[in-house]
Amino acid sequence: MDLSTAENFLRGSPFHQFLNIQFQQYNSGNVCLNVPFREEFLVNKESKIIHGGIIASILDIAGHYAIFSSTGSKSPTIDLRVDYLSPAKDSDLIVKGTALKIGSSIGVAEMKLYQETIESQHIIAIGRATYKIN
Repeated sequence: MDLSTAENFLRGSPFHQFLNIQFQQYNSGNVCLNVPFREEFLVNKESKIIHGGIIASILDIAGHYAIFSSTGSKSPTIDLRVDYLSPAKDSDLIVKGTALKIGSSIGVAEMKLYQETIESQHIIAIGRATYKIN
């Protein structure tokens, strides 16, 4: 599915609008998303650490769009696994999603979440998810 269609679906979700997600890269089976930091993401203002639920959601969204970019299917999540490797601090988030396997009814994606830039290789969290292909 093309980038224009994916952006329309992304803008159609109030939650995605709240996150202010933007595509940095969109190719068949591979996406890269940028999520600008918002103070509402923090666990509390003193710790400056981003809530794990926000991180899990962003990983899931990247996995979904990696599958969508290959299939054009709005694919609900069947299973999501997240490994938190280090705390995400108060800065923008970048997440890369890659479709690992596309079957006739199920797709599997791998996701990596970074802060600052992918080149810094500072991975905050990794995820793997299974999606139902409609």
